[in-house]
Amino acid sequence: MISAAMLPEFDQETATTRKVLERVSDGIFAYKPHEKSFSSVQVAYRHNDVGFV
Repeated sequence: MISAAMLPEFDQETATTRKVLERVSDGIFAYKPHEKSFSSVQVAYRHNDVGFV
């Protein structure tokens, strides 16, 4: 089944996303690698909205 085949990849992506979200602290909410990029908090919220966590 497709879902069984994708489960290991989903688990890996979930673990990676959790690590990233845990590292977004109050001090770096406004960080942007480029002026046109999303801020750290925008990326964190977007990942949460999409359902990666």
